[in-house]
Amino acid sequence: MTSNNADQEAYVWIWLPEATEPIVAGKLEANDQGNVQFNYGKM
Repeated sequence: MTSNNADQEAYVWIWLPEATEPIVAGKLEANDQGNVQFNYGKM
């Protein structure tokens, strides 16, 4: 997978022990100044 500088968000996935599928842990979001924020997903 490649990254594009125009992309400003990415989902973070986690695979829990004994799970059959991964779940979304949260989302990373970057602003134009280069600050990155992580928001946890809802459970």
